[in-house]
Amino acid sequence: MTIRAILFVLAGSHRCATAVANLRDHMSRTDLDLELEVVDITECPDLADEHRILAAPTLVVREPAVGRRLIGDMRDRAELYRVLNI
Repeated sequence: MTIRAILFVLAGSHRCATAVANLRDHMSRTDLDLELEVVDITECPDLADEHRILAAPTLVVREPAVGRRLIGDMRDRAELYRVLNI
């Protein structure tokens, strides 16, 4: 199964860097295929506005659980899997 998601971050933020690392670590422990687009909200404010991003880091799932989101450092694996609908 392929999961497509966007992770909105704020460049230079330690919490955002931790979120990217945690997300990649969780996905490396599964057989799921994650297509992750990391977007800096300062470089793409229109995209962040389109997705109604109010905080960073925020993960927005594009497929298969369209529109689901998770805010934070992606540490909680159970919550991440719930949002990803896996």
